[in-house]
Amino acid sequence: MKTLLIIDAGLGQARAYMAKTLLGAAAPKAHLELIDNPNDAELAIVLGTALPADSALNGKNVYLGDINRAVAHPELFLGEAKDHAKPYVAPAAVAVPAAAQGQKRIVAVTAC
Repeated sequence: MKTLLIIDAGLGQARAYMAKTLLGAAAPKAHLELIDNPNDAELAIVLGTALPADSALNGKNVYLGDINRAVAHPELFLGEAKDHAKPYVAPAAVAVPAAAQGQKRIVAVTAC
């Protein structure tokens, strides 16, 4: 299964490199192929605290996981990701209400 690995930049370069290396080595055992193109992915694994707001993930199975668990037990982590991934739906954009279109009243207080 083609799998996209997304690692939150806030986790640091060293941890991200270690996680990518360990998960890359464990992926063939879990019958996964790590890829970089989200359009080709069937599964996306996100390491971080929140899912990204990315419309390229719409309709794909997405799993949000902890980087510490991924590094400690990469094969078990990948198995959990395959089993517990859920279809992703991008959050709807929240409309910002427009300002009132009336005449502005400016009140000034001065001290002389």
